[in-house]
Amino acid sequence: MLRAGKPGEGRATMPEQHSSINSVDWDPEQDRADGTRGDGLRSAERFAEYARLREQAPVAWSDQLGGFFTLTRYADVTAAAVDTKRFRSGRPFIAMPDLVGQIPISLNPPEHRFFRRLLNPFFRPERMRDLEPLIRAFAVEHVEALIEAGESDAMTAFCRPLPARALATLLNLPEGAWQDLLAQFRRFDAVGWKPEQVNNMILGVFSEHIATVVAQRMAEPLDPDDDMFSGALATEIDGEEITVEQVIMIGVQMIAAGHATTADSLSSAIHRLAEDPDLQSRLRADLTLLPDAIEEFIRIDPPLHELSRTPADVVDLHGRTLPDGSAVSLNLPRPTEIPRCSTVRTTWTSRATPTGI
Repeated sequence: MLRAGKPGEGRATMPEQHSSINSVDWDPEQDRADGTRGDGLRSAERFAEYARLREQAPVAWSDQLGGFFTLTRYADVTAAAVDTKRFRSGRPFIAMPDLVGQIPISLNPPEHRFFRRLLNPFFRPERMRDLEPLIRAFAVEHVEALIEAGESDAMTAFCRPLPARALATLLNLPEGAWQDLLAQFRRFDAVGWKPEQVNNMILGVFSEHIATVVAQRMAEPLDPDDDMFSGALATEIDGEEITVEQVIMIGVQMIAAGHATTADSLSSAIHRLAEDPDLQSRLRADLTLLPDAIEEFIRIDPPLHELSRTPADVVDLHGRTLPDGSAVSLNLPRPTEIPRCSTVRTTWTSRATPTGI
């Protein structure tokens, strides 16, 4: 059995209040500054704070990170996420203001729609099925190494290497390229939470790495139906080829986003299983429960806590006015609905009520 880490979270129940734009509702950096609210984004205190905001401040204001609003309730978050006319993409994350130009996450329709259509075929179901046996073999290899070692850090020995190998396979990178990717991700650990340096690493180091791959594809193209870079280089927009810079930014986002989110999701699932030996036993006894359990793990502990939008016009919501051009964060953790998979309904989720996403 996996060993448990820290216990689950409590839940605050407070009446909704409305405050002026100058009244600070929360400090998103408090965890990182001195540990006042626990041990970071996965802490019980952090999720209790989100619950408080959903009840007290559905449109919460913070003066940190240049000042921004946070939409904390499910209905508001989902509405803003799909309303591309009123809430525009551009700056994906509040805490990383310089991380712009990512494709397709930074784009709006119709450009976003074009690039999604370009990229979707490389994730078609039959291609994923073809990759599945190889990725399963990677997983088995890393798990067997963990078993042989007897004890290890799951994050460094499994959660990070596996998506690095999967990404390298998806992108048709050369043998051993995943180890180079892993070395780059280890540099993030050395930097710590310093957004400016992280921005520079993503846009600098990853761009340089992908530029080398793109140059190779330009010299020796692969099948454009099965290779993302070759396919992008062969694509035209209104009769003009996609620029090399655009292809590089596609690759940068695939690596930067595809690795971190997968590694975080794996580690969160392992942590949750370590906290609940009974759940481990139930899933081991009935493997048909795994697909729903995996969906529930991701819903309960999403790898991203926010995505940002910018109002294209003034928006009035819950007694607050969001000026056009202001920074707005869509708060993603914790669902409103009763969990779809009762198998994963732990103490945390069973106490949840419909209040936020």
